[in-house]
Amino acid sequence: MEKRLRSSLKTSAEEFLSSAAKSTLKSSKPSLKTIVNSVKPSSDLSSSLPLALLHSILHHTQSFQNPSHPPPPPPPSPSNSPPPKRQRGNGPPGSDSDSDQQQHQILASLQVLSHVLHLCVLSPKKAFSASDLLPAAQALHNSLILFESDPVLCLEVAGVCESWWKEGLIERETLISQLLPFLLSRSLTLKKKVDVHRVYMLREAFALFDFDDEESIGDLRMLLMRCVVSPLYLKTEDGQRFLSFAFGLSRQLMKSGLAVVKAQIPFGRKSVLEGFGGILFRAWREVEDDLRGEIEEGFMQGIVDCAIHAGSSAFAASLRKDPDATKEEKDKLLDKQFYLLEKLMSDECPEVRSVAVEGLCRVFYLFWEVIPSLTITKIITKIFNDMSHESCSEVRLSTVNGITYLLANPQSHGILKVLLPRLGHLMLDSVTSVRVAMVDLLLLLRDVRTFQFNTVVSLDVLLSVLASDQTHVAKGIARLLMPSYFPSRKRAEEACTRCRTLINRNPLAGARFCEFLVSLGATVQSARQLVGFFLDSILSGDDKLEDNQIEGLLVASYYLCKDLVAADSGCMASLKELLPGEKLKSLLASAPTAQAQSAVFDILAMVSPETVSEVLEDCMNLVVTCGGLPGDEGRQVEIRSVHKLLLSSNAFSDLIGTFTSTLQKTAYRCQINFGDEVERNNVYSATRKKSKSSKNSSSAKWKHVSEKNAISFEDDYSVAVGISWQIKDLLIMEDARKAILESSDIEELCIALKVVSQTSILQSSCCRYMDVYPVLAYTSLALHMTLQNLDTDDILDQTMSHILGCTEQLFQEGDNGTSETIALKTHLSKKSKRRNSNDSDDASEGLRSKEGGVLNKVKMLTAILKFIVESTEMGLASHFQARMLKFTSAYLKYAISSFDHHSTGKLQFEDADLKDIILCAKSSTSYAGKLINLLMRGPSCPLFEAFDLANDLLDLFTAVEISLGSAYALKLVTALNPWIPDLVLALGPCFINNNMEEEEEDSYTSRFNHIKLCFPTWLLTCAKLELHEMDDTSESSHLQLPALKRLRDTIVSLVKGSSKVVDGIGYVVLMCSAVCIEKKDYSTVLGLLHFLCVKLLSREEEEEEDREWKELDTMLVSLPRIYPMIEREIGEERDEEEVKKLEAARELLLPVWTYHVYETGRFRMMEEEEE
Repeated sequence: MEKRLRSSLKTSAEEFLSSAAKSTLKSSKPSLKTIVNSVKPSSDLSSSLPLALLHSILHHTQSFQNPSHPPPPPPPSPSNSPPPKRQRGNGPPGSDSDSDQQQHQILASLQVLSHVLHLCVLSPKKAFSASDLLPAAQALHNSLILFESDPVLCLEVAGVCESWWKEGLIERETLISQLLPFLLSRSLTLKKKVDVHRVYMLREAFALFDFDDEESIGDLRMLLMRCVVSPLYLKTEDGQRFLSFAFGLSRQLMKSGLAVVKAQIPFGRKSVLEGFGGILFRAWREVEDDLRGEIEEGFMQGIVDCAIHAGSSAFAASLRKDPDATKEEKDKLLDKQFYLLEKLMSDECPEVRSVAVEGLCRVFYLFWEVIPSLTITKIITKIFNDMSHESCSEVRLSTVNGITYLLANPQSHGILKVLLPRLGHLMLDSVTSVRVAMVDLLLLLRDVRTFQFNTVVSLDVLLSVLASDQTHVAKGIARLLMPSYFPSRKRAEEACTRCRTLINRNPLAGARFCEFLVSLGATVQSARQLVGFFLDSILSGDDKLEDNQIEGLLVASYYLCKDLVAADSGCMASLKELLPGEKLKSLLASAPTAQAQSAVFDILAMVSPETVSEVLEDCMNLVVTCGGLPGDEGRQVEIRSVHKLLLSSNAFSDLIGTFTSTLQKTAYRCQINFGDEVERNNVYSATRKKSKSSKNSSSAKWKHVSEKNAISFEDDYSVAVGISWQIKDLLIMEDARKAILESSDIEELCIALKVVSQTSILQSSCCRYMDVYPVLAYTSLALHMTLQNLDTDDILDQTMSHILGCTEQLFQEGDNGTSETIALKTHLSKKSKRRNSNDSDDASEGLRSKEGGVLNKVKMLTAILKFIVESTEMGLASHFQARMLKFTSAYLKYAISSFDHHSTGKLQFEDADLKDIILCAKSSTSYAGKLINLLMRGPSCPLFEAFDLANDLLDLFTAVEISLGSAYALKLVTALNPWIPDLVLALGPCFINNNMEEEEEDSYTSRFNHIKLCFPTWLLTCAKLELHEMDDTSESSHLQLPALKRLRDTIVSLVKGSSKVVDGIGYVVLMCSAVCIEKKDYSTVLGLLHFLCVKLLSREEEEEEDREWKELDTMLVSLPRIYPMIEREIGEERDEEEVKKLEAARELLLPVWTYHVYETGRFRMMEEEEE
């Protein structure tokens, strides 16, 4: 049949349709699909076939309407052919049987023509114009009612109209007026779920009808009302969703639908009523506000009224409190009500329990006198004992709010006085809103004479919360304690003494108490007196104050000074009088802790910044005595206060000079100890011209610091780390950043950081004290210098080149198998004559264990990757893209190797170190994904490098799950998920788009060699998973990798629908399969091809197997290379098990191969050449 149809197609479109119309739809369907789908847009048929279809459809439709004008008879049959059936019959030519047979033949022809039109609409090559096909589609649609006797034809016509609507083709609104009533009627008649689904998928088309036009829309509205009461629509999800949508089409339609629902309620089954409930709830949630009122007021209010008035007499009496009822009846009904209310406190829904608790407290407040005392005691005891310990925070909050409301009724105080201490634990609740409510309750109790708030919550608990909680909670507690510890009605001396007593009891809480005094109403005069009282207490030396108490007094003084300056600018003069320079210097000497010194520095910066010269030496000693600073939060606060003081007093340049000279000393010792020479480029030449005297002085500094060798190198380096932390911290503050960038020492500071950073990177894995902060300060400074001078990015370019060069040297040593520890010892022995012997001992004693070296190196590389991503995001250092990607890939490979070594026992990380490495891996995963995203936006992304990095990311994820388990792998999922689309693009389209200018053979060879060199190991694991899923007894049956499976499925679902992406990833999988064939790894070949054909290329919406690989041109190009390889290996392999694997792999590709050999001839020429 197909040959006959193809032959007629070569003659003309009319001949093709005439020939097709003589066949039955069932017999001609496959052939018609193949022929129509093969028509190309450039073919003459793309314009002639739609016109021929229109003429043929109109002709057959007219013939069906008027049987007296039949279509032209078919060509006469050959003499040896049997006569047509109607000539064999006994009836005359004009009998009724001939007329029926003719009508049947016309309908059968229209079935075929409708199917041809449907194929043209869905042409995969878009060979036919929608405007050319529209008249034929309209002709069929307008005759849909005429064909109601033939359900097959009606279904074909409906399919044409449905596809036209779903494809969004032109004038689709002209093909729904007959289609929608037909589909509604069909769904109600045949009662099949698939028809309901078809109606739901076309729901948007119903909005085009005017449902307010009673005359034209009556029949359609009647069908919709039948749907409302149809069990099929009420029980299926699509049916319920469609009815919810239909209710929102018009107000009149909603009223009619609600009336139908209301009429069904008294008689409907439970399942029907539940269906109505779901429909109305969804409609109420989705319709516009004006229609929502119809449901709320017009329907639901009426239902509620009916429910109230339709109850039993006993129920009505309980609602109306029948005055004729006896006391016993009333008590019985009252007990029943409270039984039901109490039952609500045990409801499974936390929202119900929350409302029940607060509601019962309000009921008790209003009707305390009429409720039996036993009932009150029982329920309130349950509230205090059970509801205050609820797992749901909203219930606990409602408990406190309810009791607070109940306190307004004095008759409740008797029982509450006994029970309130049971709420004390809520002052330490994990939810802030509950603690705030508790403070409000305590404030209310403070003003009631019969209560003492400290019996509900102990003073120690209140002070601990005051010292550490959020501002809103702490301020409330300060308000609660203010009448006791700073009473306004007492003399100033007594108030100050009481406040001092509070600080002595709990210094942190006392200082926090003073933080809120002015805002809570303390007078300026009293606050000033309190500051003087505190400072005199410290300086008098009469009392033996403990260190934490002195700290509390100084911090409290700082809070008070800050509030006084903010509240009244006139206070500054009196504070200066109170705090002369000598007094502040004495306070600094008396400050025993970092927090205390920080408070003194803050006061000095605020009150007397001009006297900083008197304490400048102390300040400088603090900033350079900073070993171990990054891990000491208390000292960090103190250091920040010093920075603030120096910045406010114009002494900041001295600070930068001190930083520079100290770092130069460490840089010199780095060069001596490790031989890390750097090129001293003038990195700031673009913006600053330094004088000769400046250069000479800096050179003198380098020579001078070489003589300062009093402390060990490790201590020296630790100070450099602390200074680096300070520089990075200062760069965050706008004023400090501006001062640093304008400093005359900026060039020497940058060079010193460059040297220390180089040493930190190169020695990160062998010296235990090497730290990441010099690199962070160096890169952060370079970024800000570049951002300040946007006309040039030379500064960042030099920094980026230097950092990447250091990492390349670091990785090269690892690749060469050089033991960094041995290299260090050797270097130390060679340099021993050039430096103090103590330096050699110091450096060698700092040798790091293998595990510690890995952790340090990973932290260092993570910081560098962060710098790379930040620079890229700002559009800087764009010409380093390939090196950036290579660095990131090398880092991820190093992390993978470390995890593998841990799993095999070569490395044995402690739990804390492993946790830190995983944290770095998680951050690095996010950075690497973002880097791919940023670089792929640009026009010149290095595609091979991006492809490698995407594979390395997936390899890292796989290695973590295999080495450490799924729990650790899942920690990387949150970091990886946002970048999976970018990984997919890098895996497929990036790879096949690389080297597009090369010849096909050269391009394939270069890609093949690249895959061979950098084979993605995650694909090997995926192949094993595929084998495991194919056969539980396979060698990979031990694999349990749920995280990788989930990631694989995510990638597969993401690429569905994008032929270009599928083509790219499929090409990579085929090329990996070819590499594995060359390596004789047939198991992996089978697993990869199974992943490709079953997972990646599965077409869930198509029943037939995809033998064409539509729009997968790159995969089809590679298929003639791999299929013959499999055939050849089958012929040469002698191991039967291996042959079975190859044959199974061949079976996966066979349908596509045979289709293009025998159907399209795409591979025929290649076969002949091979022969």
